[in-house]
Amino acid sequence: MELRGANVLLTGASGGIGQALAVALAGRGARVVLTGRRVDVLEPLAERLGGGARAIAADLAHRAATDRLLDEAERLLDESGQVDESGQVDESGQVDESGEVDESGQVDVLVANAALPASGLLADYSITEIDRALDVNLRAPIVMAKLASARMADRGRGHLVFVSSLSGKAASGNASLYNATKFGMRGFALALREDLRPHGVGVSTIFPGFIRDAGMFAEADVTLPRGVGTRSPEDVARATLRAIERNVAEIDVAPLGLRLGARIGGLAPVLSAAVQRRAGRRAGDPGPGGRTAREAVATNPDLQVIIRKVPLDQRDVPGAASPRAAPRLPRAPPRGGLRMWTGRTTAIGAAAVTVLALSAAPARAADLADLADPADAKVVPVQVTGDPAKRFNLVILGDGYTPADMPRFRAHFAEHLNDLWTIEPFKSYRSYINVYAVEIPSGESGVSCDPSLSSPRRTTPLSMAFWSGCRSDGVQRLLVMNSAAAKTYADLVPGTTTANRQILALANSDTYGGAGGAYATASGGNAMSALIAPHELGHSLGGLDDEYDYYQRGVPGGTYSGPEPDSIHHTLMTEQEMTAQKKKWWRWLGERSESGGTIGRYEGGIYFSKGVWRPSQHSMMKTLGYYFDQVSRERMTQQISAKVNLIQAHTPTTAPVGDDRVLWVETMHPSGHPLSVTWTVDGKTAGTGGPEGAAEGGSGGANLDLSRLHLRKGVHTVQARVTDPTGFVRDPVVRSSAALTQVRTWTVDTSVTTPPEDVPIDFSSSTPIDKPVGSDSVVYAETTHPVRSIPTVRWELDGRRVRGGDRDIDLARFRLSKGTHQLVARVGSKSRTWTIDAQGPTVKYELSKATQSRIRPGHTPEYVFDGPFTMRLTGTDDRPGIVVSEFRVDGDGWFNYFGWPTDSSAPWLFTENGTVIDNLTYGKLGKGRHTVEYRAIDPAGNYGKPGKFIVTLR
Repeated sequence: MELRGANVLLTGASGGIGQALAVALAGRGARVVLTGRRVDVLEPLAERLGGGARAIAADLAHRAATDRLLDEAERLLDESGQVDESGQVDESGQVDESGEVDESGQVDVLVANAALPASGLLADYSITEIDRALDVNLRAPIVMAKLASARMADRGRGHLVFVSSLSGKAASGNASLYNATKFGMRGFALALREDLRPHGVGVSTIFPGFIRDAGMFAEADVTLPRGVGTRSPEDVARATLRAIERNVAEIDVAPLGLRLGARIGGLAPVLSAAVQRRAGRRAGDPGPGGRTAREAVATNPDLQVIIRKVPLDQRDVPGAASPRAAPRLPRAPPRGGLRMWTGRTTAIGAAAVTVLALSAAPARAADLADLADPADAKVVPVQVTGDPAKRFNLVILGDGYTPADMPRFRAHFAEHLNDLWTIEPFKSYRSYINVYAVEIPSGESGVSCDPSLSSPRRTTPLSMAFWSGCRSDGVQRLLVMNSAAAKTYADLVPGTTTANRQILALANSDTYGGAGGAYATASGGNAMSALIAPHELGHSLGGLDDEYDYYQRGVPGGTYSGPEPDSIHHTLMTEQEMTAQKKKWWRWLGERSESGGTIGRYEGGIYFSKGVWRPSQHSMMKTLGYYFDQVSRERMTQQISAKVNLIQAHTPTTAPVGDDRVLWVETMHPSGHPLSVTWTVDGKTAGTGGPEGAAEGGSGGANLDLSRLHLRKGVHTVQARVTDPTGFVRDPVVRSSAALTQVRTWTVDTSVTTPPEDVPIDFSSSTPIDKPVGSDSVVYAETTHPVRSIPTVRWELDGRRVRGGDRDIDLARFRLSKGTHQLVARVGSKSRTWTIDAQGPTVKYELSKATQSRIRPGHTPEYVFDGPFTMRLTGTDDRPGIVVSEFRVDGDGWFNYFGWPTDSSAPWLFTENGTVIDNLTYGKLGKGRHTVEYRAIDPAGNYGKPGKFIVTLR
């Protein structure tokens, strides 16, 4: 069913998976009622979602609370969906074209996500504890389904979703009660689906496996062995959206191995139990924190024996970017089914490595014993744009860097960051991101098995190693590390959590390599490795899929034969079908792709070479060096924005305010453009703010002076709507989601008198002043908030007063001359000063000796070559820092110049057929005449003027 405009009741919303579900549902345009036990989590989450989201505190262990929850939710929905005479809905209630809310008070979708852990021996449970587990895990979803489905059936539409666990498909010892509730939920859902099918009501069940960063597995603090993959809370959310929108009966959210293992465990429970008993004898040694693996798992049934399989043959991992520790497997397996695994065992034998995670846990204790004392590590703030609790935080760790190597580590992460800041949308939303480096002194220089298996095995804090961890059957460029150690060091950065950060670990090595996922790795000294981070952020942050047309390098991917992919950038549809059905990337069709060529339909992707199509010939998710195309860029913009609150702070909304005061909001400030702020009073516009900020008279912008509005006596409703007008987003559902649009609402009672407050006028935050800003940047300065006046920010450019926004100024509109300029913001007696770098970088090219050359003043240089030739680009700037050079051929996409894949100091090599390196082709340039353009980007984000030359290859 369609989620846009639907009313959704979500239980268990205060947990990590619940929060991801809430964000995803709101992002589809649904109005969400959040329920859970933690009001301190629910209310800020509802405020962040906007769009009419509401919160209800409810403990489903209390039967009365469960029985009345649906009625309470519909009452709240009914209140939030009232339409005034103008057809406007307060707090983004959904309105159809006639200006009427469609059944605003009725729940269209129930997502039953709440659950309690219930592991351990049945004999250890009291009757009360048994009742509580059954009430929350089984009775509550059944009762709520009964109440909701009856109303949905009367309307002829609706959907029920039950979030279960793979423990509902395969039983395990020490979890009889938990398995009972999850098995029961599955049986109930399958039967109910058939009962409700004639009435137009869908029923789906989601079966998560190991979910990192949130939920029971994450809270158990047990490290899985290499090869046992995880999924993220966002993966659970995407599966839930797919289940609702396509009415899918069951979806497993786990790597292929776990899905197969759970299936086999259900088919062969006796064999499963035998394997568990055998493996259980090896799980009794103490693990990290002094707990035995069995004790750790006893706290979490999802860690228990869901029969799980890992690859017995660690084959090459897909991707020009990097092999991935937990690769995204195709929706349908390649021809030959399980041939991707070795044939050394039968399928059952391969699947029944049942307690692999448990038997591996003791080894982790030894790994942790080798950790350097975390007290020796040093946290270095590299870029701090705000409170880490309100930002997306990139934490960069170094491994194999001795104290003497630390300058090298700093140079390495600076290069990685400079590449990241040249790529949109990171360039425009750089101000949403904090960056911290953790300098971890190592006793040895370098990492293990670099570059070969015969190379030394080194003792380093993160135990980073090539060859999949020095395995004889490993992949040379698969650079792995001890993830528990990485988490230990990342936790040293105050205010960051697994939910608001991305870890990138750099190895002290010049060998190309890396891996992706929740924790990304890359070799620090290889220039091409710097491009791994944005690619992997495409996966972990954006939920993007690989666009590779192979699963293993050098082996064609075969023909895709599955259904329409749920990937936003893969399809089976033609361009005409996309346009007619308004699906996938139809809004971008025909436009010049940011990564080269035209947005259209190009065959190959998600590891298949035929039968499935992607938007661009090449992009970040297919070939390292190119930008994200518009389709992927739109998703990345949404996801980066979703990691922060568009409205960072505001006048409290919890109680009525008087009309004798100023209302205010503090917003985010993208580096590339201002946000739009619109104020309404009783539905009528009172002020707007955008590129030029507040309107005269104190209305609009970030502040609204109520005393100037002369409101009539009584009660009024005031709203501030903050919207990101970025051109990177065209989907109105994304535009209206909480990531890009947020609303705050106040009740203004003219009988209320605001008590005086002594608030000194000062700056509260601003664009960092310690580094130059670019000539096209948006600079902001927030102030304190006196209750009865609006501090005026005065902007000066090179000593002259200039007009800026209410709290920011867009430097691009001044078209500054080349050179250095000074920007000053003043408020009261305080001031802040920025240096503006308006001098673009330069880049020079150097070619190998040509057969012929023609260089004339005022004309494009021309060269003729009778065979292969090389090109070296050297970027320079008037300020310290790393300059990123780029080139493109015949107007194709700009490509990051990183030297040569095997040697970053070597020039780029052009040949007629290209050079094959590790089954990938580089530098292919057919015979004929070609135009090569080149440019550079400096640390402040300035683009240098492009140059070009013409080359003919004969």
